[in-house]
Amino acid sequence: MRLNTLFQTCVYFTIIMLIFTLCVNFVSFLDIFGTVDTGVDVNLNDNNETFETISGNPIGNIWGSFTSATGLATMLGLGGSIVVGALIKSPVVIGIGLFSTIFWASYINMIGILDFGGFMPPQLLAIAHGAMLYIWAGSVVGMLSGSG
Repeated sequence: MRLNTLFQTCVYFTIIMLIFTLCVNFVSFLDIFGTVDTGVDVNLNDNNETFETISGNPIGNIWGSFTSATGLATMLGLGGSIVVGALIKSPVVIGIGLFSTIFWASYINMIGILDFGGFMPPQLLAIAHGAMLYIWAGSVVGMLSGSG
């Protein structure tokens, strides 16, 4: 493992982040720990009709719309990187698109795992967001400059 450049360090960090989220999802899928019946009593019914009154749609539709929009944006971004890569005859743009998609999806999943329950202070999350932007930008610059 070589960590000579920022790009190499960022790629290894992304791989570690991806493996972490995949491991947590795998353990969650196995249901080894089961469910616990104790804890805070949460009202699971969504009787708030404000959103439905304003928009005419139930609240569940907003999450479906958000998921569809992010999936569409990802597909358009990857499709756009393929088109730009073909126009400039360079596969680097396609690599940046694929890397960015995997990086941000892994980061969002990791933050969801680490911030579960709201125990992480918002100031620490702000530091993590800033660090992730720096790592992502370092990776993209490394890919564009060929220093990887």
